[in-house]
Amino acid sequence: MDAGVRGSRPSTSRNPPTWTLEERAVQITLNLLRSGIELSRALLREATRFREIDVHPPNVEGVNWRLFVRSKPAKPAAWTQSVASIVVDPSGLSRLRTQSSAGVLLVGLQDRVFAVTFGTGHHALEPVTVEPGFGLRVTANVVAHDRVTSANTKGFNRSARSQKTILPAASAFADLGVEPAEEWIRQLSGRVTDNAFASTVEGSDSLRLNIKEFSLRGLPVKLHQIMSHYENDAYRETFPFLDNFIRLGRDDPVVGGLDAAVAELVRSRDASVAFAAPDPFEQLAIHHYRIGYYQHVDLDELTTDSVYEVLEEFEQYDDVLQKVKVRALNEDSEDVDRRYSLYDYVQVEVDHADGGRYALTSGSWFRIDRDYLAEVDEYVEGMADLTADLDLADWDPAALKPKKKSDTAEGLYNERLARDRKWQLLDKENLVYSRYQRIEVCDVLTPDRQLLCVKNATKSSTLSHLFAQGSVSASSMHEAKYQNHLMGFMRRLDRSAQYGRREDWTFVYAIATAKLGPVGKSLFFFSKLNLVIHARQIEALGYRVALAKIQMV
Repeated sequence: MDAGVRGSRPSTSRNPPTWTLEERAVQITLNLLRSGIELSRALLREATRFREIDVHPPNVEGVNWRLFVRSKPAKPAAWTQSVASIVVDPSGLSRLRTQSSAGVLLVGLQDRVFAVTFGTGHHALEPVTVEPGFGLRVTANVVAHDRVTSANTKGFNRSARSQKTILPAASAFADLGVEPAEEWIRQLSGRVTDNAFASTVEGSDSLRLNIKEFSLRGLPVKLHQIMSHYENDAYRETFPFLDNFIRLGRDDPVVGGLDAAVAELVRSRDASVAFAAPDPFEQLAIHHYRIGYYQHVDLDELTTDSVYEVLEEFEQYDDVLQKVKVRALNEDSEDVDRRYSLYDYVQVEVDHADGGRYALTSGSWFRIDRDYLAEVDEYVEGMADLTADLDLADWDPAALKPKKKSDTAEGLYNERLARDRKWQLLDKENLVYSRYQRIEVCDVLTPDRQLLCVKNATKSSTLSHLFAQGSVSASSMHEAKYQNHLMGFMRRLDRSAQYGRREDWTFVYAIATAKLGPVGKSLFFFSKLNLVIHARQIEALGYRVALAKIQMV
Protein backbone atom coordinates (compact mmCIF):
# COMPACT_ATOMS: atom_id res chain seq x y z
CA MET A 1 0.00 0.00 0.00
CA ASP A 2 1.10 3.58 -0.56
CA ALA A 3 3.22 5.03 2.26
CA GLY A 4 0.78 7.91 2.73
CA VAL A 5 -1.93 5.47 3.84
CA ARG A 6 0.18 2.82 5.51
CA GLY A 7 1.88 5.36 7.80
CA SER A 8 -1.24 7.26 8.93
CA ARG A 9 -3.36 6.68 12.02
CA PRO A 10 -7.16 6.45 11.90
CA SER A 11 -8.81 9.82 12.21
CA THR A 12 -12.32 11.16 12.28
CA SER A 13 -11.26 14.80 12.19
CA ARG A 14 -12.94 17.05 9.66
CA ASN A 15 -9.78 19.13 9.39
CA PRO A 16 -7.19 18.30 6.75
CA PRO A 17 -4.62 15.91 8.24
CA THR A 18 -1.00 16.75 8.82
CA TRP A 19 0.99 14.46 6.54
CA THR A 20 4.42 13.52 7.86
CA LEU A 21 5.79 10.83 5.54
CA GLU A 22 7.88 11.93 2.58
CA GLU A 23 6.70 11.49 -0.96
CA ARG A 24 8.36 8.76 -2.96
CA ALA A 25 8.25 7.12 -6.37
CA VAL A 26 5.13 4.96 -6.52
CA GLN A 27 3.07 2.93 -8.94
CA ILE A 28 -0.70 3.21 -8.74
CA THR A 29 -3.28 1.08 -10.52
CA LEU A 30 -6.85 2.23 -10.86
CA ASN A 31 -10.11 1.73 -12.72
CA LEU A 32 -12.90 4.12 -13.52
CA LEU A 33 -16.24 2.53 -12.72
CA ARG A 34 -19.21 2.83 -15.03
CA SER A 35 -21.47 5.85 -14.85
CA GLY A 36 -24.27 5.46 -12.29
CA ILE A 37 -22.32 3.22 -9.90
CA GLU A 38 -22.31 4.54 -6.34
CA LEU A 39 -19.47 4.37 -3.85
CA SER A 40 -20.35 1.38 -1.70
CA ARG A 41 -18.80 -1.75 -0.23
CA ALA A 42 -21.56 -3.68 -2.04
CA LEU A 43 -19.95 -3.20 -5.44
CA LEU A 44 -16.99 -5.37 -4.39
CA ARG A 45 -16.92 -9.08 -5.17
CA GLU A 46 -17.33 -11.08 -1.92
CA ALA A 47 -17.97 -7.76 -0.21
CA THR A 48 -18.64 -9.25 3.22
CA ARG A 49 -15.09 -10.61 3.36
CA PHE A 50 -13.69 -7.08 3.25
CA ARG A 51 -13.35 -4.88 6.31
CA GLU A 52 -13.24 -1.12 6.21
CA ILE A 53 -10.24 0.78 7.56
CA ASP A 54 -10.64 4.31 8.89
CA VAL A 55 -8.55 6.79 6.94
CA HIS A 56 -7.87 10.51 7.01
CA PRO A 57 -10.47 12.44 5.01
CA PRO A 58 -9.29 13.81 1.64
CA ASN A 59 -7.87 17.32 1.75
CA VAL A 60 -9.88 18.38 -1.31
CA GLU A 61 -13.55 19.35 -1.20
CA GLY A 62 -16.01 17.32 -3.23
CA VAL A 63 -13.99 14.12 -2.86
CA ASN A 64 -14.69 11.20 -0.52
CA TRP A 65 -12.99 7.86 -0.17
CA ARG A 66 -13.29 4.55 1.66
CA LEU A 67 -10.63 1.89 2.08
CA PHE A 68 -11.53 -1.81 2.15
CA VAL A 69 -9.04 -4.59 2.84
CA ARG A 70 -8.97 -8.35 3.21
CA SER A 71 -6.39 -11.06 3.68
CA LYS A 72 -6.84 -14.69 2.84
CA PRO A 73 -5.86 -17.43 5.30
CA ALA A 74 -2.24 -18.50 5.14
CA LYS A 75 -1.66 -21.75 3.27
CA PRO A 76 1.33 -23.99 2.55
CA ALA A 77 3.56 -22.72 -0.23
CA ALA A 78 2.67 -24.74 -3.33
CA TRP A 79 6.28 -25.11 -4.41
CA THR A 80 7.13 -27.12 -1.28
CA GLN A 81 5.48 -30.16 -2.86
CA SER A 82 8.12 -30.11 -5.59
CA VAL A 83 11.04 -30.39 -3.16
CA ALA A 84 9.39 -32.57 -0.50
CA SER A 85 10.71 -35.80 -2.03
CA ILE A 86 14.35 -34.80 -1.43
CA VAL A 87 13.95 -33.16 1.99
CA VAL A 88 15.19 -35.18 4.98
CA ASP A 89 12.78 -33.60 7.47
CA PRO A 90 9.51 -32.42 5.81
CA SER A 91 8.58 -30.54 8.98
CA GLY A 92 11.07 -27.92 7.90
CA LEU A 93 8.74 -27.12 5.03
CA SER A 94 5.47 -27.30 6.93
CA ARG A 95 6.04 -23.93 8.55
CA LEU A 96 6.32 -22.17 5.19
CA ARG A 97 3.15 -20.27 4.41
CA THR A 98 1.95 -17.87 1.75
CA GLN A 99 -0.77 -15.29 2.25
CA SER A 100 -2.31 -12.84 -0.17
CA SER A 101 -3.87 -9.54 0.75
CA ALA A 102 -6.06 -7.10 -1.11
CA GLY A 103 -6.88 -3.44 -0.77
CA VAL A 104 -9.40 -1.33 -2.66
CA LEU A 105 -9.61 2.42 -2.19
CA LEU A 106 -12.94 3.62 -3.59
CA VAL A 107 -12.86 7.31 -4.43
CA GLY A 108 -15.90 9.42 -5.25
CA LEU A 109 -15.05 12.33 -7.53
CA GLN A 110 -17.87 14.48 -8.86
CA ASP A 111 -20.41 11.91 -10.10
CA ARG A 112 -17.94 9.08 -10.81
CA VAL A 113 -16.22 6.45 -8.70
CA PHE A 114 -12.61 5.32 -9.06
CA ALA A 115 -11.17 2.12 -7.62
CA VAL A 116 -7.48 2.22 -6.71
CA THR A 117 -6.33 -1.35 -6.12
CA PHE A 118 -3.47 -2.83 -4.12
CA GLY A 119 -2.16 -6.39 -3.95
CA THR A 120 -4.87 -8.70 -5.27
CA GLY A 121 -7.50 -5.99 -4.94
CA HIS A 122 -8.20 -5.94 -8.67
CA HIS A 123 -9.91 -9.32 -8.28
CA ALA A 124 -12.54 -7.64 -6.11
CA LEU A 125 -13.91 -5.62 -9.04
CA GLU A 126 -16.73 -7.18 -11.03
CA PRO A 127 -15.88 -6.71 -14.75
CA VAL A 128 -19.40 -5.45 -15.40
CA THR A 129 -18.70 -2.43 -13.14
CA VAL A 130 -15.54 -1.35 -14.94
CA GLU A 131 -15.52 1.37 -17.63
CA PRO A 132 -14.08 -0.38 -20.72
CA GLY A 133 -11.10 1.23 -22.42
CA PHE A 134 -10.64 3.86 -19.72
CA GLY A 135 -6.92 3.27 -19.19
CA LEU A 136 -6.23 2.89 -22.89
CA ARG A 137 -7.76 6.27 -23.70
CA VAL A 138 -5.88 8.07 -20.93
CA THR A 139 -2.64 6.44 -22.07
CA ALA A 140 -3.22 7.44 -25.69
CA ASN A 141 -3.73 11.04 -24.60
CA VAL A 142 -0.61 11.35 -22.43
CA VAL A 143 2.00 9.07 -24.00
CA ALA A 144 4.56 10.69 -26.28
CA HIS A 145 3.93 9.55 -29.87
CA ASP A 146 7.59 8.58 -30.31
CA ARG A 147 8.00 7.02 -26.84
CA VAL A 148 5.74 3.97 -27.02
CA THR A 149 7.15 0.88 -25.28
CA SER A 150 4.59 -1.92 -25.73
CA ALA A 151 1.18 -2.92 -27.03
CA ASN A 152 -1.07 -5.91 -26.40
CA THR A 153 -3.16 -6.92 -29.40
CA LYS A 154 -5.64 -9.59 -30.38
CA GLY A 155 -7.20 -10.61 -33.67
CA PHE A 156 -10.92 -10.42 -34.33
CA ASN A 157 -11.85 -14.05 -33.93
CA ARG A 158 -12.19 -16.05 -30.73
CA SER A 159 -9.21 -18.27 -31.48
CA ALA A 160 -6.82 -15.50 -32.45
CA ARG A 161 -3.80 -15.32 -30.25
CA SER A 162 -3.21 -12.51 -27.82
CA GLN A 163 0.18 -10.99 -28.43
CA LYS A 164 2.21 -8.49 -26.44
CA THR A 165 4.93 -6.69 -28.37
CA ILE A 166 7.63 -4.95 -26.33
CA LEU A 167 10.20 -2.63 -27.85
CA PRO A 168 13.78 -2.75 -26.52
CA ALA A 169 13.66 1.03 -26.23
CA ALA A 170 10.84 3.57 -26.35
CA SER A 171 10.07 4.39 -29.97
CA ALA A 172 7.29 5.26 -32.44
CA PHE A 173 4.12 3.17 -32.48
CA ALA A 174 4.85 2.03 -36.03
CA ASP A 175 8.01 0.29 -34.79
CA LEU A 176 5.84 -2.22 -32.93
CA GLY A 177 4.85 -3.76 -36.26
CA VAL A 178 1.21 -3.80 -35.20
CA GLU A 179 -1.47 -3.48 -37.90
CA PRO A 180 -4.35 -1.71 -36.09
CA ALA A 181 -6.72 -2.37 -38.98
CA GLU A 182 -6.26 -6.12 -38.53
CA GLU A 183 -6.02 -6.29 -34.74
CA TRP A 184 -7.65 -4.47 -31.89
CA ILE A 185 -5.34 -2.74 -29.45
CA ARG A 186 -6.11 -3.92 -25.91
CA GLN A 187 -3.23 -2.28 -24.06
CA LEU A 188 -0.68 0.45 -24.71
CA SER A 189 2.27 1.69 -22.67
CA GLY A 190 4.97 4.29 -23.00
CA ARG A 191 6.69 7.34 -21.58
CA VAL A 192 4.60 10.39 -20.76
CA THR A 193 5.08 13.78 -22.40
CA ASP A 194 4.42 15.64 -19.12
CA ASN A 195 6.69 14.29 -16.37
CA ALA A 196 4.70 16.21 -13.78
CA PHE A 197 1.75 13.91 -14.51
CA ALA A 198 3.70 10.63 -14.52
CA SER A 199 6.92 9.17 -15.87
CA THR A 200 5.45 6.09 -17.55
CA VAL A 201 1.91 4.92 -18.21
CA GLU A 202 0.18 1.68 -19.15
CA GLY A 203 -3.49 1.44 -19.99
CA SER A 204 -6.15 -1.05 -20.98
CA ASP A 205 -9.43 -1.05 -19.04
CA SER A 206 -7.28 -0.21 -16.02
CA LEU A 207 -4.66 2.53 -15.79
CA ARG A 208 -1.22 2.13 -14.25
CA LEU A 209 0.95 5.16 -13.56
CA ASN A 210 4.53 5.37 -12.35
CA ILE A 211 4.87 8.69 -10.58
CA LYS A 212 7.93 10.26 -9.00
CA GLU A 213 7.56 11.90 -5.60
CA PHE A 214 3.95 11.03 -4.96
CA SER A 215 1.76 10.13 -2.01
CA LEU A 216 -1.93 9.30 -1.89
CA ARG A 217 -2.54 12.65 -0.25
CA GLY A 218 -2.22 14.02 -3.79
CA LEU A 219 -4.62 11.47 -5.25
CA PRO A 220 -7.67 13.77 -5.54
CA VAL A 221 -5.70 16.25 -7.65
CA LYS A 222 -4.24 13.41 -9.70
CA LEU A 223 -7.71 11.98 -10.35
CA HIS A 224 -8.90 15.35 -11.63
CA GLN A 225 -5.97 15.31 -14.07
CA ILE A 226 -6.73 11.73 -15.09
CA MET A 227 -10.40 12.52 -15.69
CA SER A 228 -9.42 15.51 -17.81
CA HIS A 229 -7.21 13.30 -19.97
CA TYR A 230 -9.95 10.67 -20.24
CA GLU A 231 -12.48 13.22 -21.51
CA ASN A 232 -10.02 14.65 -24.06
CA ASP A 233 -10.16 13.42 -27.66
CA ALA A 234 -6.65 14.57 -28.62
CA TYR A 235 -5.63 10.90 -28.96
CA ARG A 236 -7.49 10.76 -32.27
CA GLU A 237 -4.67 12.73 -33.88
CA THR A 238 -1.98 10.21 -32.91
CA PHE A 239 -3.95 6.99 -32.42
CA PRO A 240 -7.10 7.44 -34.55
CA PHE A 241 -7.63 3.68 -34.84
CA LEU A 242 -8.43 3.13 -31.15
CA ASP A 243 -12.11 3.91 -31.69
CA ASN A 244 -12.49 1.80 -34.84
CA PHE A 245 -13.70 -1.29 -33.00
CA ILE A 246 -13.73 -2.49 -29.43
CA ARG A 247 -14.27 -6.09 -28.38
CA LEU A 248 -16.90 -6.59 -25.68
CA GLY A 249 -16.68 -9.07 -22.83
CA ARG A 250 -19.58 -11.46 -22.24
CA ASP A 251 -20.40 -9.52 -19.08
CA ASP A 252 -20.75 -6.19 -20.88
CA PRO A 253 -24.22 -4.74 -20.14
CA VAL A 254 -25.16 -4.37 -23.81
CA VAL A 255 -24.38 -7.97 -24.79
CA GLY A 256 -27.63 -9.37 -23.39
CA GLY A 257 -29.69 -7.00 -25.52
CA LEU A 258 -27.57 -7.69 -28.59
CA ASP A 259 -27.97 -11.44 -28.16
CA ALA A 260 -31.72 -10.99 -27.82
CA ALA A 261 -31.76 -8.95 -31.04
CA VAL A 262 -29.88 -11.70 -32.89
CA ALA A 263 -32.23 -14.37 -31.56
CA GLU A 264 -35.17 -12.35 -32.89
CA LEU A 265 -33.49 -11.93 -36.30
CA VAL A 266 -33.04 -15.70 -36.51
CA ARG A 267 -36.63 -16.36 -35.40
CA SER A 268 -37.89 -14.02 -38.10
CA ARG A 269 -35.55 -15.66 -40.65
CA ASP A 270 -33.88 -12.36 -41.44
CA ALA A 271 -31.67 -12.56 -44.53
CA SER A 272 -29.03 -10.25 -43.02
CA VAL A 273 -27.82 -13.08 -40.77
CA ALA A 274 -24.98 -15.18 -42.16
CA PHE A 275 -23.42 -18.40 -40.90
CA ALA A 276 -19.73 -19.16 -41.31
CA ALA A 277 -17.21 -21.42 -39.63
CA PRO A 278 -15.22 -19.70 -36.87
CA ASP A 279 -11.57 -19.19 -37.61
CA PRO A 280 -10.35 -22.16 -35.54
CA PHE A 281 -11.09 -24.12 -38.72
CA GLU A 282 -8.50 -22.30 -40.83
CA GLN A 283 -6.76 -24.57 -43.35
CA LEU A 284 -8.60 -27.65 -42.10
CA ALA A 285 -10.28 -30.03 -44.52
CA ILE A 286 -13.97 -29.47 -43.95
CA HIS A 287 -16.06 -31.78 -46.11
CA HIS A 288 -19.48 -31.04 -44.61
CA TYR A 289 -21.23 -29.76 -41.49
CA ARG A 290 -23.47 -31.65 -39.10
CA ILE A 291 -26.01 -29.42 -37.41
CA GLY A 292 -28.60 -30.43 -34.84
CA TYR A 293 -29.72 -31.02 -31.27
CA TYR A 294 -31.11 -34.50 -30.48
CA GLN A 295 -31.24 -35.21 -34.20
CA HIS A 296 -28.97 -33.83 -36.88
CA VAL A 297 -28.79 -32.85 -40.54
CA ASP A 298 -25.70 -32.78 -42.76
CA LEU A 299 -25.07 -29.69 -44.90
CA ASP A 300 -22.46 -29.19 -47.59
CA GLU A 301 -22.51 -25.43 -47.10
CA LEU A 302 -23.77 -23.18 -44.34
CA THR A 303 -25.91 -20.89 -46.46
CA THR A 304 -28.44 -18.79 -44.60
CA ASP A 305 -31.37 -20.52 -46.30
CA SER A 306 -30.07 -24.02 -45.59
CA VAL A 307 -29.47 -23.28 -41.90
CA TYR A 308 -32.92 -21.70 -41.54
CA GLU A 309 -34.46 -24.76 -43.15
CA VAL A 310 -32.76 -27.00 -40.58
CA LEU A 311 -33.88 -24.76 -37.71
CA GLU A 312 -37.51 -25.45 -38.63
CA GLU A 313 -36.96 -28.85 -37.01
CA PHE A 314 -36.02 -27.27 -33.67
CA GLU A 315 -38.62 -24.55 -33.27
CA GLN A 316 -39.96 -26.16 -30.08
CA TYR A 317 -36.70 -25.46 -28.25
CA ASP A 318 -35.75 -22.23 -26.52
CA ASP A 319 -32.38 -20.62 -27.17
CA VAL A 320 -31.67 -22.59 -30.34
CA LEU A 321 -28.51 -20.60 -31.04
CA GLN A 322 -26.88 -22.07 -27.95
CA LYS A 323 -28.56 -25.49 -27.88
CA VAL A 324 -28.14 -26.38 -31.55
CA LYS A 325 -24.58 -27.58 -32.14
CA VAL A 326 -22.47 -27.62 -35.28
CA ARG A 327 -19.70 -30.07 -36.07
CA ALA A 328 -17.25 -29.58 -38.94
CA LEU A 329 -16.43 -32.99 -40.42
CA ASN A 330 -14.01 -34.39 -42.95
CA GLU A 331 -15.10 -36.78 -45.69
CA ASP A 332 -14.85 -39.72 -43.26
CA SER A 333 -17.32 -37.89 -40.97
CA GLU A 334 -14.60 -37.32 -38.39
CA ASP A 335 -14.43 -34.09 -36.42
CA VAL A 336 -11.80 -31.63 -37.62
CA ASP A 337 -12.17 -29.58 -34.44
CA ARG A 338 -14.36 -29.38 -31.38
CA ARG A 339 -18.10 -28.95 -31.55
CA TYR A 340 -19.43 -25.37 -31.40
CA SER A 341 -22.83 -23.90 -30.75
CA LEU A 342 -24.63 -22.36 -33.72
CA TYR A 343 -24.16 -19.00 -31.98
CA ASP A 344 -20.41 -19.20 -32.68
CA TYR A 345 -21.17 -19.47 -36.41
CA VAL A 346 -23.38 -16.38 -36.60
CA GLN A 347 -22.19 -13.30 -38.47
CA VAL A 348 -24.42 -10.28 -38.17
CA GLU A 349 -24.39 -6.54 -37.60
CA VAL A 350 -26.89 -4.93 -35.22
CA ASP A 351 -27.84 -1.35 -34.35
CA HIS A 352 -28.28 -0.80 -30.63
CA ALA A 353 -30.46 1.66 -28.74
CA ASP A 354 -27.30 3.38 -27.47
CA GLY A 355 -26.63 4.53 -31.04
CA GLY A 356 -23.79 2.10 -31.55
CA ARG A 357 -23.22 -0.36 -34.36
CA TYR A 358 -22.18 -3.84 -33.24
CA ALA A 359 -20.88 -6.88 -35.10
CA LEU A 360 -20.96 -10.51 -33.97
CA THR A 361 -18.31 -12.87 -35.30
CA SER A 362 -16.85 -16.13 -33.96
CA GLY A 363 -18.93 -15.78 -30.81
CA SER A 364 -17.65 -12.29 -29.89
CA TRP A 365 -19.25 -8.86 -30.13
CA PHE A 366 -17.43 -5.78 -31.40
CA ARG A 367 -18.55 -2.18 -31.21
CA ILE A 368 -17.73 -0.47 -34.53
CA ASP A 369 -17.21 3.23 -35.00
CA ARG A 370 -19.81 4.46 -37.50
CA ASP A 371 -17.40 6.74 -39.34
CA TYR A 372 -14.97 3.88 -39.75
CA LEU A 373 -17.77 1.61 -40.92
CA ALA A 374 -18.73 4.20 -43.53
CA GLU A 375 -15.10 4.50 -44.65
CA VAL A 376 -14.80 0.74 -45.18
CA ASP A 377 -18.15 0.54 -46.99
CA GLU A 378 -17.26 3.46 -49.25
CA TYR A 379 -14.00 1.84 -50.30
CA VAL A 380 -15.60 -1.53 -51.08
CA GLU A 381 -18.48 0.08 -52.98
CA GLY A 382 -15.94 2.00 -55.07
CA MET A 383 -14.09 -1.13 -56.16
CA ALA A 384 -14.49 -2.32 -59.74
CA ASP A 385 -17.10 -5.09 -60.02
CA LEU A 386 -16.45 -7.42 -62.97
CA THR A 387 -19.37 -9.76 -62.27
CA ALA A 388 -21.19 -8.92 -65.50
CA ASP A 389 -18.02 -8.82 -67.62
CA LEU A 390 -16.70 -12.20 -66.48
CA ASP A 391 -20.10 -13.90 -66.15
CA LEU A 392 -18.62 -16.71 -64.06
CA ALA A 393 -20.43 -20.05 -63.85
CA ASP A 394 -22.73 -20.71 -60.90
CA TRP A 395 -21.43 -22.50 -57.83
CA ASP A 396 -23.46 -25.68 -57.31
CA PRO A 397 -22.44 -27.42 -54.03
CA ALA A 398 -23.98 -30.71 -55.14
CA ALA A 399 -22.06 -30.75 -58.40
CA LEU A 400 -18.84 -29.72 -56.65
CA LYS A 401 -18.97 -32.38 -53.97
CA PRO A 402 -15.46 -33.92 -53.71
CA LYS A 403 -15.24 -37.54 -54.83
CA LYS A 404 -11.76 -38.26 -53.52
CA LYS A 405 -9.61 -36.99 -50.66
CA SER A 406 -7.47 -34.74 -52.85
CA ASP A 407 -10.54 -32.92 -54.20
CA THR A 408 -11.93 -29.64 -52.87
CA ALA A 409 -14.98 -27.73 -53.99
CA GLU A 410 -12.81 -24.74 -54.92
CA GLY A 411 -10.41 -26.96 -56.85
CA LEU A 412 -13.20 -28.62 -58.83
CA TYR A 413 -14.78 -25.25 -59.62
CA ASN A 414 -11.46 -23.83 -60.83
CA GLU A 415 -10.82 -26.86 -63.05
CA ARG A 416 -14.24 -26.59 -64.69
CA LEU A 417 -14.00 -22.83 -65.08
CA ALA A 418 -10.58 -23.02 -66.76
CA ARG A 419 -11.66 -25.91 -68.99
CA ASP A 420 -14.96 -24.38 -70.09
CA ARG A 421 -13.52 -20.91 -70.76
CA LYS A 422 -10.21 -22.16 -72.12
CA TRP A 423 -8.40 -20.12 -69.49
CA GLN A 424 -5.25 -21.17 -67.66
CA LEU A 425 -5.53 -23.12 -64.41
CA LEU A 426 -2.89 -22.01 -61.90
CA ASP A 427 -4.52 -23.51 -58.83
CA LYS A 428 -1.78 -25.59 -57.12
CA GLU A 429 0.78 -24.36 -59.69
CA ASN A 430 2.78 -22.70 -56.94
CA LEU A 431 5.92 -20.72 -57.59
CA VAL A 432 8.63 -22.38 -55.48
CA TYR A 433 11.32 -20.10 -54.08
CA SER A 434 12.70 -22.55 -51.56
CA ARG A 435 11.73 -25.62 -49.61
CA TYR A 436 9.73 -23.48 -47.21
CA GLN A 437 8.56 -20.63 -49.45
CA ARG A 438 5.88 -21.15 -52.06
CA ILE A 439 3.62 -18.53 -53.62
CA GLU A 440 0.24 -19.23 -55.16
CA VAL A 441 0.04 -16.76 -58.03
CA CYS A 442 -3.73 -17.10 -58.53
CA ASP A 443 -6.33 -19.78 -59.25
CA VAL A 444 -7.26 -18.99 -62.85
CA LEU A 445 -5.64 -16.68 -65.42
CA THR A 446 -7.61 -15.01 -68.24
CA PRO A 447 -6.29 -13.64 -71.59
CA ASP A 448 -7.05 -10.11 -70.33
CA ARG A 449 -4.34 -10.36 -67.64
CA GLN A 450 -6.91 -10.98 -64.91
CA LEU A 451 -5.65 -13.09 -62.02
CA LEU A 452 -8.71 -14.75 -60.49
CA CYS A 453 -8.54 -15.73 -56.82
CA VAL A 454 -11.58 -17.91 -56.05
CA LYS A 455 -13.21 -18.76 -52.73
CA ASN A 456 -16.52 -19.65 -51.11
CA ALA A 457 -17.89 -16.96 -48.76
CA THR A 458 -19.55 -19.44 -46.40
CA LYS A 459 -16.18 -20.18 -44.81
CA SER A 460 -15.08 -16.89 -43.24
CA SER A 461 -11.55 -18.09 -42.53
CA THR A 462 -10.95 -18.92 -46.19
CA LEU A 463 -11.82 -15.35 -47.19
CA SER A 464 -8.92 -14.19 -45.03
CA HIS A 465 -6.65 -16.51 -46.99
CA LEU A 466 -8.20 -15.39 -50.28
CA PHE A 467 -7.45 -11.72 -49.70
CA ALA A 468 -3.95 -12.52 -48.43
CA GLN A 469 -3.33 -14.69 -51.51
CA GLY A 470 -3.79 -11.66 -53.75
CA SER A 471 -1.57 -9.28 -51.78
CA VAL A 472 1.21 -11.85 -51.25
CA SER A 473 1.19 -12.65 -54.95
CA ALA A 474 1.29 -8.97 -55.88
CA SER A 475 4.21 -8.30 -53.53
CA SER A 476 6.43 -10.67 -55.56
CA MET A 477 5.13 -9.81 -59.01
CA HIS A 478 8.00 -7.41 -59.76
CA GLU A 479 10.57 -10.22 -59.51
CA ALA A 480 11.94 -11.80 -62.68
CA LYS A 481 11.37 -15.36 -61.44
CA TYR A 482 7.72 -14.57 -60.74
CA GLN A 483 7.19 -12.89 -64.11
CA ASN A 484 8.80 -15.79 -65.99
CA HIS A 485 6.53 -18.23 -64.16
CA LEU A 486 3.43 -16.13 -64.85
CA MET A 487 4.24 -15.41 -68.49
CA GLY A 488 4.79 -19.11 -69.16
CA PHE A 489 1.07 -19.59 -68.52
CA MET A 490 0.07 -16.31 -70.18
CA ARG A 491 1.73 -17.31 -73.47
CA ARG A 492 -0.36 -20.46 -73.56
CA LEU A 493 -3.30 -18.06 -73.96
CA ASP A 494 -1.50 -15.60 -76.25
CA ARG A 495 1.86 -16.53 -77.76
CA SER A 496 2.77 -12.89 -78.37
CA ALA A 497 1.85 -11.70 -74.86
CA GLN A 498 4.25 -9.35 -73.09
CA TYR A 499 4.33 -8.55 -69.39
CA GLY A 500 3.67 -4.85 -70.03
CA ARG A 501 2.97 -2.39 -67.23
CA ARG A 502 1.81 -3.12 -63.70
CA GLU A 503 -1.52 -1.39 -64.25
CA ASP A 504 -2.25 -3.85 -67.08
CA TRP A 505 -2.79 -6.60 -64.49
CA THR A 506 -5.89 -7.00 -62.33
CA PHE A 507 -6.30 -9.17 -59.26
CA VAL A 508 -9.92 -10.32 -59.18
CA TYR A 509 -11.40 -11.66 -55.97
CA ALA A 510 -14.11 -14.04 -57.22
CA ILE A 511 -16.38 -14.89 -54.30
CA ALA A 512 -19.16 -17.48 -54.26
CA THR A 513 -22.23 -16.46 -52.27
CA ALA A 514 -25.92 -17.28 -52.17
CA LYS A 515 -26.81 -13.72 -51.17
CA LEU A 516 -28.52 -11.40 -53.61
CA GLY A 517 -27.07 -8.09 -54.77
CA PRO A 518 -23.49 -6.93 -55.38
CA VAL A 519 -20.80 -9.12 -53.87
CA GLY A 520 -19.28 -6.22 -51.94
CA LYS A 521 -22.53 -5.59 -50.09
CA SER A 522 -22.89 -9.27 -49.25
CA LEU A 523 -19.68 -9.36 -47.22
CA PHE A 524 -19.66 -9.19 -43.44
CA PHE A 525 -17.90 -6.15 -41.92
CA PHE A 526 -14.69 -7.89 -40.87
CA SER A 527 -14.43 -9.62 -44.24
CA LYS A 528 -14.83 -6.24 -45.93
CA LEU A 529 -12.19 -4.80 -43.63
CA ASN A 530 -9.79 -7.59 -44.53
CA LEU A 531 -10.53 -7.00 -48.20
CA VAL A 532 -9.78 -3.28 -47.88
CA ILE A 533 -6.45 -3.93 -46.17
CA HIS A 534 -5.17 -6.27 -48.86
CA ALA A 535 -6.70 -4.37 -51.78
CA ARG A 536 -4.90 -1.21 -50.68
CA GLN A 537 -1.63 -3.12 -50.52
CA ILE A 538 -2.12 -4.37 -54.08
CA GLU A 539 -3.05 -0.91 -55.38
CA ALA A 540 -0.03 0.61 -53.64
CA LEU A 541 2.15 -1.73 -55.72
CA GLY A 542 0.59 -0.39 -58.93
CA TYR A 543 -1.80 -3.23 -59.82
CA ARG A 544 -5.57 -3.12 -60.17
CA VAL A 545 -8.05 -4.87 -57.89
CA ALA A 546 -11.62 -5.93 -58.66
CA LEU A 547 -14.45 -8.08 -57.34
CA ALA A 548 -16.58 -10.66 -59.12
CA LYS A 549 -19.56 -12.55 -57.80
CA ILE A 550 -20.11 -16.26 -58.27
CA GLN A 551 -23.77 -17.04 -57.66
CA MET A 552 -24.26 -20.02 -55.38
CA VAL A 553 -27.31 -22.09 -56.27
